[in-house]
Amino acid sequence: MEIPEYYYNPIVRRKMKIIDALIALIVIVLGIISFLSYNYFKIAISAEVLFSGYLAMFFFAFILDSLPQFVSPFLIIVVALASGFNLTLVLIVVLIGSILGNILGFYIGRKYGLKVVAALFSKKNLQRIFNFSEKNGKFLLILTHFTPIPYFPIVFGALEIRKRDFALYGILLRLISFSLGAYGVAQGLISYPLPF
Repeated sequence: MEIPEYYYNPIVRRKMKIIDALIALIVIVLGIISFLSYNYFKIAISAEVLFSGYLAMFFFAFILDSLPQFVSPFLIIVVALASGFNLTLVLIVVLIGSILGNILGFYIGRKYGLKVVAALFSKKNLQRIFNFSEKNGKFLLILTHFTPIPYFPIVFGALEIRKRDFALYGILLRLISFSLGAYGVAQGLISYPLPF
């Protein structure tokens, strides 16, 4: 499938890059603050702080999965577990936010299609994604969960992947990969506690 030239708008692409960079920077700065304030959180965590922490985790997981980002919501799980939050609650909250964000992103991609996706990628990269998807559709969904390749539900919606396939290969694999990853991080923190 050849992508028409009129979908590409360099001004929109520049704005999207700036928004992406700002959101990624906010998440990374919050992660660094959490790591640096580990002792403070360990001592001062009260019920209110815990509740707002879980709300923030949900919000950031939702935003990171509904908008195209190169920062994975899995980073939220790592920071929360390192800060002493409960593994099960963190996993549930981040998964719910991530899945709802996935669904929203998928439907945005489905509704607006190439108009949105063309703002995210260069013409050459977008053409590569479409060509790879036509040959290996389901495999692309699986690949994005277990490799460093970014996971963009908006792209999968624009690629017109069937809803059933997206639910099975996108959302179900998200549950599995986050659960395995969170368990691995928790075990790592138990075996090798943070020095501060």
